[in-house]
Amino acid sequence: MKTARFFFHAGMLLALLATGLGGCAPAGSADEPTTVIRKIRAQLDLPQLPLEEAGAGVMINSPSGNEAVINYRDRDGRIYSYDPALRQVIEIDARARLSVLSPDAAALSLEKLRARAKKFAAATVADFDAVAAGLRYEEGNKGDNYFFSWYPQNPSNTMMPPFLQIALYKTGELFAYYNTLALK
Repeated sequence: MKTARFFFHAGMLLALLATGLGGCAPAGSADEPTTVIRKIRAQLDLPQLPLEEAGAGVMINSPSGNEAVINYRDRDGRIYSYDPALRQVIEIDARARLSVLSPDAAALSLEKLRARAKKFAAATVADFDAVAAGLRYEEGNKGDNYFFSWYPQNPSNTMMPPFLQIALYKTGELFAYYNTLALK
């Protein structure tokens, strides 16, 4: 147990040093990555499976193209990218789940999928209705995969504008989540 705690704290320290934020979040605080991940999983109806740290990395879909994150993985293959500067999960990559989902599963209507995506957005973005009023909304699909996205009306001069995207399989299962709205 002490060894596992050492590696967790060593990995966190490396990520914090990489972003210049050493000492920003004390160990055991409510902002600890696993606590934040547990909270967002509840908000997005994802299972509370054990997590393992998957190392420091960068989020290429961020406005800078290289936002420092610490990645965690659950046993179903979901990858949670925690941003230590923001103290929030900015990406969930569950595309590995798509290969195990049944193509014969009953599909939800587009209206139900849209409502689910908006429910998830409201659960994860503070004061979402007010925030959404200043964003451009888009939706689309590729086969059985549906994408619900919010972008700034006037994108900044960044590599990738900040955005929120909820991607759902036809059954309503989340397979991708991006929230870089707080990054500019």
